[in-house]
Amino acid sequence: MARPRSLELFELIDVLLKEHEDIKKDLLDLKDAVDKKDYAKVNEIIIKFNQYLNQHIIDEEATLLKVLLNRYGREGSQDAIRVFQQHIRIHQLIDEIKSLLDFSPELINIKREELANLLFEHFGKEEDYVFPLVKRAYKESFGRS
Repeated sequence: MARPRSLELFELIDVLLKEHEDIKKDLLDLKDAVDKKDYAKVNEIIIKFNQYLNQHIIDEEATLLKVLLNRYGREGSQDAIRVFQQHIRIHQLIDEIKSLLDFSPELINIKREELANLLFEHFGKEEDYVFPLVKRAYKESFGRS
């Protein structure tokens, strides 16, 4: 099982932001592979996604969420927790796409589109709300600027 990366908080957030951009590019590659019915490539991208997202999610939940919970408690972190709960559906969609490769390739595009929409929405919430909140909580807790 992967462990959270040992990075300073602001450096980790920069890495997570870069990964959002990389994942968006992968989503375009996934769309292209689905459109071309290149299911071997779809599988390759999905495997890459899984590895990428597993580490990404571990970092967010183990590091960022911990900062929020330590500063604001569970009740004060509810909105961020709801954003992180989307990770469950993201994993489900990836698993659904993998399972469709074997018996229903025509449904892959529907699930791919749902995954892309969810990830874009999710990344927006993290970038616009969660990451700034984590930075503020960290600064408030440790007097850092």
